[in-house]
Amino acid sequence: VLETAFAVVLLIGAGLLIRSFSQLRAVKTGFNADNVLTMRIDLPEARYKEIAKQTAYRRAVLAEVNSLPGVETTMVSELPLSGERLMHDFTVEGRPPVAPGDEPSVETRSVEGDYFRVMQIPLLSGRRLTEQDNENAQLVGVANEALVRQYFPNESPLGARVGWARDEQIRWITIVGVVGDVKHFGLNDTERPALYTPYSQSGREWKRWMNLAIRSPQDSAALAAAVKSRLWKID
Repeated sequence: VLETAFAVVLLIGAGLLIRSFSQLRAVKTGFNADNVLTMRIDLPEARYKEIAKQTAYRRAVLAEVNSLPGVETTMVSELPLSGERLMHDFTVEGRPPVAPGDEPSVETRSVEGDYFRVMQIPLLSGRRLTEQDNENAQLVGVANEALVRQYFPNESPLGARVGWARDEQIRWITIVGVVGDVKHFGLNDTERPALYTPYSQSGREWKRWMNLAIRSPQDSAALAAAVKSRLWKID
């Protein structure tokens, strides 16, 4: 009787596990991970303390890797589903001031290259970030759906300006586009408000890390070796 009871419990547990796994596989992630190889790079402070040197390195990496046949490469500071996060308290220009400590928070993600196209994250309104959004241009950002739902529920965010609340002198960032949410913290977790901005406009010299996202039909092992060779060619 006990063996039968335990068997029934195990069967029920297995059934629930399979059902949960099936439901997770059906969850839409908001991006396409098929044929995408990723790798992380951390630049040493000794040689890449200045933002200008970091920017030059990132552009050189994208140029070199994108020259490989059939390869599309971009980079982002925090990969989808990684659970990694970097947050800023922010303020919206023109809205009533908020008491220090009560400011809203937003996930901030830096990108370089045509990130949303390579990762196939849908553009919902406005435009994507481009090469023209560089260190000499107006500061711009792309919001996700969660940010719009929470902070711009009855209006278009396009053209609105936001800034980091704790900066002594706020550098206003103009929202130029809206993209779909991605699963960042897990398949069973909802996306949180996030703003994507160009690496070259971050103004944070300590942000020396990046994740390459490389889309290619090539074998991942062979592609990884080819990409490493290009990286070592640069430094």
